[in-house]
Order: sequence, then structure tokens, then C-alpha cells
Amino acid sequence: MLEIETADIYRDLKQHKELFDFSGYPKQHFCYDPTNNKVIGKFKDEANGDIIIEFIGLRAKMYSYKVLSEHGIQEKHRAKGITSAASRKLNHADYLQQLNLPTENYQKNRRIGSTLHKLYSMEVDKRGLCSFDDKRFILENGNYFLYTLQSIINIFIFYFI
Repeated sequence: MLEIETADIYRDLKQHKELFDFSGYPKQHFCYDPTNNKVIGKFKDEANGDIIIEFIGLRAKMYSYKVLSEHGIQEKHRAKGITSAASRKLNHADYLQQLNLPTENYQKNRRIGSTLHKLYSMEVDKRGLCSFDDKRFILENGNYFLYTLQSIINIFIFYFI
């Protein structure tokens, strides 16, 4: 997610159209261009030319946003690790609540599994919306490190030796 201050973002993006996939835009939009349709490595506007009016990012691949489109205000969200059936029950307000009052919550995921060629229906509690970043270690001064072996060794040496 980027915040860009410019007079006309679409004019600026169109100047670098070789970097973008504008095929999802409405055909009447002046940036519409099917040239880079589904080309790997090209940037894509997830809102397809609509204006994002509110964004909540809890962590990587777990975010929600509201767009102002020709059909009014719509909510869209992504929640990696949560099944699509459980994800449909979530809304933008759930993401906002998790951002303001971070708690660990769980979603019921139902699926069909097999053991020794026998099918079973299973219900599993998986961690749902969560704003806790478990891939980074944040130091008291605000700096952070990714959890890698080298960063853990560096932190240990810096603080304890």
C-alpha cells in the first residue's frame, strides 16, 4: 500500500504503462490497456481504478479497505490463512476493532479430511484476524529485526556480550 501525493496519479502511472497491468480498469477509463494482462512481474491496481477511501492493514496479506466506486462504497478484504467461508463473515469493522483492541481470536474452519481412506468432516479452530507480527522482533528503541538466525545472533551479541 502506497500513499502518493500528486496532482493526477493516473497521468503519472500512464507515463510508465510498461510497468503496470491496467487490464482490470473499466474500458472507458483512459488508463485502460489490455497489453500487460496477467503478465508476471507487472504492478496491478487492486482497486481497478476506484478510489480507496479507508485502509486497515493488520499484517502482511491481512488487510481490509473501502473503495468509492460507481456502485457506492464497497468493502474488500484479504485474510491469508482463513478459509473463504470463514472470511465471508468478516467485515471492515472487524479489522478496525482488531487494530484498535488487538486480541487473539479464532475462526472455526470446517473441512473434509481423510485418514486411512476414510473421510471425516473436521472442525478446526485456527487463528483468525491478528495484528500481532510474529515474524519480527521489536527492540525497546523501536528498531526491529526479522527472525533469522543471523539477526538473533546479532541481538544476543549486542545485548549480552
